[in-house]
Amino acid sequence: MKTALILNNTHSEFEFIKFLKKKYDKVFTLGNQIPFLKEKKIQHFKLDYKNSKKINAIINKYKILHIFPGSNDLTLFSLSKLKNKFVDDIKKVRILHNKFFF
Repeated sequence: MKTALILNNTHSEFEFIKFLKKKYDKVFTLGNQIPFLKEKKIQHFKLDYKNSKKINAIINKYKILHIFPGSNDLTLFSLSKLKNKFVDDIKKVRILHNKFFF
């Protein structure tokens, strides 16, 4: 089963989540707010996405293949802490994507 996780489920990620639903059998979303998009194919975890230990546990439990940041800077920083192959490490992300350092 092809699975994906996106960090966040707000109106900003609406189009991206719709795209992921077409490509994956199951889409997981994660955020500490009420999810914007609720459907059978989408499972939401109410969790702060800064908690990398719990996110790693979810990834392992549900055998999630691909992980994507949401539409804000904090999700990109959170994803870089998970040390996956899709995003640079946290030092590079802080330099390249942080408005305050820029």
